[in-house]
Amino acid sequence: FGKTLDHLKDEYPGLELKISTGLSSDFLQQVIDGLLDAAIVTESPYALPKSIRWTLLYEEAMILIYPKGKEPSNLPFIRFEPKTWTGELVDRFIRVNGLEIRNSMVVNSVEAIIELVRQGFGYAVVPKLANVEWDKDKRILIANPPRKTIYRRVGLLERKNHARTKITKAIEEQFRTGANSAH
Repeated sequence: FGKTLDHLKDEYPGLELKISTGLSSDFLQQVIDGLLDAAIVTESPYALPKSIRWTLLYEEAMILIYPKGKEPSNLPFIRFEPKTWTGELVDRFIRVNGLEIRNSMVVNSVEAIIELVRQGFGYAVVPKLANVEWDKDKRILIANPPRKTIYRRVGLLERKNHARTKITKAIEEQFRTGANSAH
């Protein structure tokens, strides 16, 4: 996102950007209510209201990660909050790939889950975030899904009619032209 933010600051010097983390479903409600003009979120597994548009920006493969030197089958499973959109993708990954798991913890932060795995507390299914240097991480291993890869689709959520469509189009264009080349 860094290159996109730099570009937006240059193009729109008076623009006020609010960067925050949270649940995609909460951001959807804020966009519906007009509290936000747009949000970058995981694709909803549910139909969106007719007044809302979602545009794909990039995809991240869901991967199984575990601590180096340990077997996932001997570890507890660290689950992403199942009532979230990403949590539903994790459940689908488990189901489609026939994994048998032993739940240990439920966490609603991908970054926190990655760190818990890094510390050896268990294994997990997470999106392969572009901003993590997976190849350089000496404490985490990635296992390919045994049957089928599931993807988390991330996109721009906005009302179809709002005052800042020029800016949201600029965000889309930045992703499309490769300013975020890791995606």
